[in-house]
Amino acid sequence: MSTPQPSNRHEQLESFLTRIEHFIDIWPTIEIRYSAVKQAGEWRNFFTRATFSWNRSGAAPHGILALEDWFRAGRLTLQRDPGIAWLRNLAQGSVPVEDISLRMDHVQTSSANKPTLAYGWTELWLDRAGELRGLNQFERRSLGGYALLGNGGSAWELVSAPNWLRLDDLLFGLEHPFGGIAEFAGAYLGFSDPKTPGHPTAFEITAPFDSAFLGWSIRDGTTFVGSVTHPPSVPPSDLSVAAVLMGAGGTDRSHAQLAVGPDANDDSLVTSSFSFPWKEYRSMTLHLLLRGHSVDTLPAIFPAPGSPNPRFQALFGLGRLGDSIAEALDQPGSIKDTRRFELVVCWLLHMCGFQTIPTDQPSLTGSDVADLVAFDPYSNSGLVVEVTTRDPLSNEKLTKLRRRADTLAQYVASVNFYPVAVAAARDSFLETEIETANSLSITLLGHPDLQKLFELAQANELPGIALRRLLTLRTSM
Repeated sequence: MSTPQPSNRHEQLESFLTRIEHFIDIWPTIEIRYSAVKQAGEWRNFFTRATFSWNRSGAAPHGILALEDWFRAGRLTLQRDPGIAWLRNLAQGSVPVEDISLRMDHVQTSSANKPTLAYGWTELWLDRAGELRGLNQFERRSLGGYALLGNGGSAWELVSAPNWLRLDDLLFGLEHPFGGIAEFAGAYLGFSDPKTPGHPTAFEITAPFDSAFLGWSIRDGTTFVGSVTHPPSVPPSDLSVAAVLMGAGGTDRSHAQLAVGPDANDDSLVTSSFSFPWKEYRSMTLHLLLRGHSVDTLPAIFPAPGSPNPRFQALFGLGRLGDSIAEALDQPGSIKDTRRFELVVCWLLHMCGFQTIPTDQPSLTGSDVADLVAFDPYSNSGLVVEVTTRDPLSNEKLTKLRRRADTLAQYVASVNFYPVAVAAARDSFLETEIETANSLSITLLGHPDLQKLFELAQANELPGIALRRLLTLRTSM
């Protein structure tokens, strides 16, 4: 069997370095995490990672981990330029690591007739799957950075089956993060997947951007406010947000610069904010641009007048549930069970787009909580709701509601909570009731207001619109 031709390690590495050249100043250091196995008298790569890092000081010295005389591992930090020069040694098939030369090939042990296996390098564009951060949001696609991966033969062949088991046992005998090869590869070497005997030996080079959308909200229905995280080595002027916004009137485009947060430091990721005007848009796609290159996208769709309300359709498709809500709104005086009204209000707010939590359930009896809490998923606002049939002043209900809302606000400081008292069977309120509610900054709702909520649900507007309309009722009584 003939020996394979040398791989194009040099060309692939230079292509990788060219790809990241526009961003090279983002990473002042390169962190190396390596492991090596001695085979045929030479140290050969087992699992190794080189990561371009925005940490200026680099990782703390870690020393050399040596197990018997045939396995070793370690971590070291190189400044960027010496680190790139170190990587270019890969073109020769080996790199110097502390006091050894780490070869990139190995002799297969399964068959003596097989040749030495050289690495084949492959360029990889990292693609980050994002989280669903809100209702009706699509999957996110992000450019997490660039990577270059090199794979050799099976790790089992390099180590041999008996030595693999012995190495696994030796690592288990050490303190965390040495819990066998799987945990060692993740916690110590930083690989995203645990390594098994079937994995090929690997050498990975990554250059992460660490720049992504963090969160967002719609303030007062007029302003979109968002935040992103990015390394401290990336100034906010290098980042911007391009927005494509679709509404009933057509497509709008917006471009926003970022403002760095007050808690920025050189040791952790920085949070910066941006904003742009908001109208009744039905969908959006945000692009986070790093020096003109899109590194994260954030698409979402929103409730909008004239479009179907899936929550309304779903509830009224569940047997008698829709009929039960309609009956309660048509004849509230015939219902004696307050808990039924609590559920009706909960369903109405849900159909208006709120995320609702019935908190005053039998399992929570004895807790000093309101009947339900409703969050607007598109803003930092929420409602704390107390439901009664007729008398909002009985048993100091309004005073208790004010205290419960204030207590909740202390625990969830990022959300603005507004207390709402619902007297579901009342068509109007006494002047004393209105004055007491206003003095406590509580919105007092009656039967006509619940019917308005029902109409808002059918209109399928943003829940923030329903929230603002509810709050204005306090001053218009």
